[in-house]
Amino acid sequence: MRMLRSLALGALTVALALPAFAADYVQAPGSSLAFAGKYQGETFSGTFPGFRTTVRFDPADLAGSHLSVTIPLATATTRNPDYDGEMRGASFFDASRFA
Repeated sequence: MRMLRSLALGALTVALALPAFAADYVQAPGSSLAFAGKYQGETFSGTFPGFRTTVRFDPADLAGSHLSVTIPLATATTRNPDYDGEMRGASFFDASRFA
């Protein structure tokens, strides 16, 4: 445990010593956005295929920095047609109204 703390502290020290530059970042290929829940006593999990994430970070203009995540609710999938239909419907995401 002590070694892990030392490594983490060392990494933080190195990260803080490096200059930060303004940059735009996009999610890495193969990234996934997952969720889990419980419905009628059964636990389920799924993903949101097609989500997009971008980050704008400028240490000289923190107020101009932002995180943007777009989640297409109509693509939410648990790989269970019964759950998927209910989840995308008016009872949950209402994806037809709130894409």
